[in-house]
Amino acid sequence: MTPVIWGGLSSLSYGTADFIAAKTGRAMGASNVLFFVLPLGILGILVAWLFVDPVIVWETSLLWLVLLHGIGLAGKLQTLYVALARGPVSMVAPIVAAHPVLVLLLFALLGATPSALQWAGCAVTIVGAVMVAISSDQAETSAAAHQGLRLTIALSLVCALFYTLEVVSGQIAVATYGELPTALAGRILAWLILGGALLAMKGRPHAPRRLWLLLLIQGVLDGAGTIFLFAGSHGADAPITAVIAGTFGAVTAVLAWLFLKERIGPIQWAGIALIFVGVTMLSWPG
Repeated sequence: MTPVIWGGLSSLSYGTADFIAAKTGRAMGASNVLFFVLPLGILGILVAWLFVDPVIVWETSLLWLVLLHGIGLAGKLQTLYVALARGPVSMVAPIVAAHPVLVLLLFALLGATPSALQWAGCAVTIVGAVMVAISSDQAETSAAAHQGLRLTIALSLVCALFYTLEVVSGQIAVATYGELPTALAGRILAWLILGGALLAMKGRPHAPRRLWLLLLIQGVLDGAGTIFLFAGSHGADAPITAVIAGTFGAVTAVLAWLFLKERIGPIQWAGIALIFVGVTMLSWPG
């Protein structure tokens, strides 16, 4: 299949999984959801790795990058699922999807030289994210609602920071360990971190039977999003896959608008559009 199709499948998978996470997170709590969902993604990536090329690279000097990748993934998923459960989903998803701005800035600090198009994309994305946050805040009138939205926005921004840590450490580690092994190790570490935190807080993992099917679908889609992304990440057209996969936040926002009946005003729609135009610009290679 073409990079466009792989990227589209990845975007649909990630975006739908995040949409489902809003429902399961509200019903069970983020930690409980992740305790059950992450193993499904781990299993899917493990099967894909064994099917494609099960090679283990015995290099210990860069394992700290894999550790950072797992920490970033754990922090991203925890804050994302909490933010999605708080809602509105149509605000959280676009703000989190603006994380490539932070990725670009961190790579610039590490010595990379972004192109003029990428810097322009950075500015466009920031403007879009501000528009989404402001328009969502203005949709509520009570002081308590404003305070709740500000906390959700803060969680979304923290999630974007963890996302940046996950992406940058993962991309550097992939050069040594490979794509699927890095993704597999990161998810295993994230599950151990989040599961350990849940048990340390004397939480008891539990999943209501009525949510088993949703959790299964969510876990399969989360793992599939990664597999589709990596499947299209080869050859000269690989950036196209990454750019299209990065639109997952739009999928989540549209699903929230269609099925949760969340109100999205003209300014917020314009902000969402700017975010994904900007992400496309700054995700393109210089």
